Amino acid sequence: MKEKFAILHDTEKHGQILITKEYDLEDKFYKITYQFELEGVMPVFRLNIKSRKKANKVFKELENKETAISEIDKIIIAIQ
Repeated sequence: MKEKFAILHDTEKHGQILITKEYDLEDKFYKITYQFELEGVMPVFRLNIKSRKKANKVFKELENKETAISEIDKIIIAIQ
């Protein structure tokens, strides 16, 4: 079975939320990237995680739409 590398949620609050997971060969860490709509722009935020197990756990949790929305809300609060 192929490992999932992208999640797409359609939401009223943030439009489409795109979450991707990839391994950075050069720096040897996993990148989990969030992209969503905020005031007409599409910002990108990245988490860098060394452990494959932790990266998979975070990514699995973000498959839940409500969890993804909550995480985006936390990001928005942190940058305001």
